[in-house]
Amino acid sequence: MSQKKLTRSISSRMIAGVCGGLGEYFNLDPVVFRVIFCVFGLTGSGIIAYLILILVIPAEDNVSSAKCSGISEEWIDSVTQEIKKEITEEVKEEIVTNVKKHSSSFALIAGATLIIIGLLFLFHGFHFRYLIPVAFMGLGIILLASTINHHKKS
Repeated sequence: MSQKKLTRSISSRMIAGVCGGLGEYFNLDPVVFRVIFCVFGLTGSGIIAYLILILVIPAEDNVSSAKCSGISEEWIDSVTQEIKKEITEEVKEEIVTNVKKHSSSFALIAGATLIIIGLLFLFHGFHFRYLIPVAFMGLGIILLASTINHHKKS
């Protein structure tokens, strides 16, 4: 009795054969898996899952069916690279947006913290009595001023 093996389908593929392979493995129509990936693709998680499955699931070994499918490996590689570029750009934009969104809050908290630390050093007679407290307070004032200027421009 031969055991079923999950592979990316060569005969039933639209992009890389993941949905076709899942359909063959679970004895379901590959359209079911294609719809699932499309729905989750709207949030980005379906695209990431599909790319991971391309890397994890081995390709089917049937060379003759690959020639019949009419899809070249170069085309699959180019589509994969394009998807990776789009995902990278989306992630980059999301990170930049979040950093811009929260940077003023961080600067405000960091500035206030530096001023408090500077005052603590000043009143507890630290070894460099004036150098370190003044440096902390100066950094705090610079951060607070940049935050206030940023809020005025917004």
